[in-house]
Amino acid sequence: MKLSLEFYKASPAASDLEKILSSVGIEADSEKLKKVIAELSGKSLEELIAAGREKLSSMPSGAGAPAAAAAPAAAAAEEKKVSLKADCEECVVEVKQLGINPSGFDGFAMKKGALYKLGHGTRVELLLNFYCHIIEFDPPPEGFEPKTGSKRKLEEEEDCPRKKKNLEADMDQASSSISEAVTNFWEEIDNGELYRNDNLVVDMDKSFYCGDAAGRVANWAPGKKKDHSMADKLMAENLGLKFDTPEQFFLGHSVANVPMSKPEFISKELDPAPFKDNLISTEKEILVLVGYPGSGKSFIAKQIETKSQHKYVAVCRDVLGSWQKCAAEAKKLLQQGKSVIVDSTNPDVESRGRWTSLAKEMNVECRCAKMMTTKAHAQHNNKFRELMKMNHVPVNDIIFHSYK
Repeated sequence: MKLSLEFYKASPAASDLEKILSSVGIEADSEKLKKVIAELSGKSLEELIAAGREKLSSMPSGAGAPAAAAAPAAAAAEEKKVSLKADCEECVVEVKQLGINPSGFDGFAMKKGALYKLGHGTRVELLLNFYCHIIEFDPPPEGFEPKTGSKRKLEEEEDCPRKKKNLEADMDQASSSISEAVTNFWEEIDNGELYRNDNLVVDMDKSFYCGDAAGRVANWAPGKKKDHSMADKLMAENLGLKFDTPEQFFLGHSVANVPMSKPEFISKELDPAPFKDNLISTEKEILVLVGYPGSGKSFIAKQIETKSQHKYVAVCRDVLGSWQKCAAEAKKLLQQGKSVIVDSTNPDVESRGRWTSLAKEMNVECRCAKMMTTKAHAQHNNKFRELMKMNHVPVNDIIFHSYK
């Protein structure tokens, strides 16, 4: 049998140096390489280090020169990183870490002085995760099977559930709140439809949720900062799971007297408001809606259109693309005897002024209807749109803050 272990070569050839230099894009001078090989011939690594230190100590380097004359023998001894002893009959290599820097094999750190028996195909790391070499016996031991990668290539598997399941929510049966939207994905896991769950049925009664984002306020315990959010607690509530903080679950602490904040908007506590008939006028007019993105303006506009038997027609910037196009369309509708609903945010005097000017030009009334939807409620609605992949552009918090 032949053991192949490529570590440090005691007598490197010129071709070895050429190979190293060419790997980093350096073209070697063959004559100079021969000279270097000749000067290194017969000398050990310890001798070369000692000779180098001696030359360094003789060079003028200011106050730091005497420090270069440290004991070369101790330094040379420290250069020994790993001890290896091969048993070619058993196809085993005994490895021991000698240096202070950690060595390893297959990504695991060795303990200094401990003896490890490694087999064919093991990756030895002179410095943990660096300077890697593979132990190979020629021929390989009987029964040896090459290691395969641990990553699953799900896309290449014929029966991969990912190919069979489309996890996008069905928009025809869209949920009416974020709570229901998020829970839909849990129900898919519960039914064993997600490949990640390996078809295991979820027992809701025995399941629980443990997290530190519980909405605890500052100084909920002496010197404790407030929680960065309440996302974990809300997720557990949406899924109908028992919720514990880490202090509850691991330490048995009670949270009965721990002050916790609540969301600004809770969809379950929302009472639907009746339609206000005074939104519809007997006179031709421009009705300007004002409110946050996601505040329900389009919903109200459709109600007004239906209840007025389409005497009112909405113009929406999201549909037409600009306020100029909305104004042009509104002018046509007014000329046809229709009233116009302006379905846009219209947050400032300037944007509303465009419609009062048009109303004066067309000699019609102009009213403003402000949506009572809070910022938190509108943010909730916009997040629901994102989760349900509705045809709306996501709105970030910067936009909402601009409506203060």
